[in-house]
Amino acid sequence: MARKRKNILSRRTIARDLALWLSLTVAAIITLLAASYSLYSSNKLHQELREKADYLTRQFTEVITLPLFNLNTSTINHISSVYLDNNYVAGICIETDFGEVIFKHLPEVEQLIVKRQATLHKDSMKLGTVDLYFTGLPLRERQQVVFKALIILALVVITVIVSGTYLFMHFFLVKPVNQLNRGIREIASGNYKKPLSMVPQQDISAIIREINTMAENITSKTEALSESERKYRALFDGAIEGIFQTTSDGQKFITANPSLAEIFGYDSPAEMLSSISDITQQVYVNPDEALQIVSKLKQQKQVTKFETQVYRKDRSVIWISLNIRAVRDNRGSISHLEGRVVDITERKEAEKELIRLASVIEQTDEEILITDSKGNIQYVNPSFERITGYSRTEMLGKNPRILKSGKQDSEFYKNIWDTITRGHIWKGILFNRKKDGTLFEEEATIPLF
Repeated sequence: MARKRKNILSRRTIARDLALWLSLTVAAIITLLAASYSLYSSNKLHQELREKADYLTRQFTEVITLPLFNLNTSTINHISSVYLDNNYVAGICIETDFGEVIFKHLPEVEQLIVKRQATLHKDSMKLGTVDLYFTGLPLRERQQVVFKALIILALVVITVIVSGTYLFMHFFLVKPVNQLNRGIREIASGNYKKPLSMVPQQDISAIIREINTMAENITSKTEALSESERKYRALFDGAIEGIFQTTSDGQKFITANPSLAEIFGYDSPAEMLSSISDITQQVYVNPDEALQIVSKLKQQKQVTKFETQVYRKDRSVIWISLNIRAVRDNRGSISHLEGRVVDITERKEAEKELIRLASVIEQTDEEILITDSKGNIQYVNPSFERITGYSRTEMLGKNPRILKSGKQDSEFYKNIWDTITRGHIWKGILFNRKKDGTLFEEEATIPLF
């Protein structure tokens, strides 16, 4: 039953609803008018019946008085029979003044009966009484005929109104609305570039204009969004850094760009996304660091320059620098994480090499000093301090000329400077002076870094 009702409701249209409600309204009005007419006609019927009864009573008494005076029974019966043939007369009872009933015919059906009684006189002499019974059935039959005609007329009027309304609504409302609906379905399907056709109806045309304007705005914004997405995708795919998104718990990749896949040794982002199901266990050499990052992101917006070791596809270990932030929804909850990765393995190896080199420089027996491009000393090793007697603190920022012994002229030092500025290495013997004034000779090698 519910399904049947649902099917009926699903077939409703504006034209059908309006025609239905108009029919019900007209039917209600006609019913009210019919009830009013029925009450009016009923009152009219009784009034007309009373008037007819009064008229016939006066007429009958005038005709019957003389025969009753003469006690002409046959004439009385004939006149009474003639009156009984009248459709309004249902019964007659004539009684003399002595109580003798001369004529009596009472109505068989007591329906719409009006009784009239008249006293008959002749020259001031009372002759008797007459009881006349009148029926309103002829009037009722006439009323019913009129009422049926009105009902038929009402049905014809309702049919014409409903049909005319339905046709009018179909051509002037339903068709424009259906056209509007088809256009809206086109827009809903993503076809914003085809404008809706205008219709003659100004009110619906106003809606169509607004929809066309809305479609134009959507088209403009969609094109701008597509261009923005294209640019973002170009940046995303072409970025040198690895870019990614993960779930809010940092356990699974959502997106990854080609550079990230390359850093981790995968042929494509798709392969990487399908291969890694648990970032903490499959990527991080130290899984606790992954949990530490997620914990920090719950308290702060981002974690920057986080250096850690991770596994590549072949399980080789590399160093990365990680910048990651938490993206939150309208309720403030973390929806996902996104970040950037840089492979710093080479830098880390270089740092190791520098540490090893620094260790060698610190431990060598040869004196070593390093200057900047202006010749100011930036570093001296322990052997320099031991041989010259100057401490590192004393020499930092000083010029090596502090060691000049005076045995080699300015031309000699100019030759050294010209050699190294041309990109060559100068090798030779230097005569220098220690802090205590003692002169010493040393074999020197001076490159330009």
